[in-house]
Amino acid sequence: MLVLNEQLKNLLVQHQDLDARITAHEGARFPDRDEIKRLKKEKLAVKDQMERLSAELPASAYAPINPSLYPLSDAELDAKLTAKQNERQRLSQHKNPTSSDLSKLDSEIRTIQLEIDRREWESVVPPPIDEQVEMSLVASG
Repeated sequence: MLVLNEQLKNLLVQHQDLDARITAHEGARFPDRDEIKRLKKEKLAVKDQMERLSAELPASAYAPINPSLYPLSDAELDAKLTAKQNERQRLSQHKNPTSSDLSKLDSEIRTIQLEIDRREWESVVPPPIDEQVEMSLVASG
């Protein structure tokens, strides 16, 4: 599953890059319609690849990485990540940081980053309908 997640992450980056390139071309004074059409086709092909790969993932791949992060908005999650990164930087500059403190912060930072990545991926490739219903039942109960 780790390989699938890496592939999906790479495809997500590619999808976002194509989206930015399309936006840039559309905002040009004299947009190249053929290039925009080609980029949109490529973006759709990337999304199709993401959907095929996501079909191989279990429903748990769509579940929040850490249930305590689920109610946070994207902005709150970004702020929490920044705060943890700053805390780690301050701690590492301390003369004698304990390895357990650093490890704990590194783990928290990884968990938050994984949740951010999961949300970005899910915004492009939503889970199948039956998994969305299952997730809403888990979230509400």
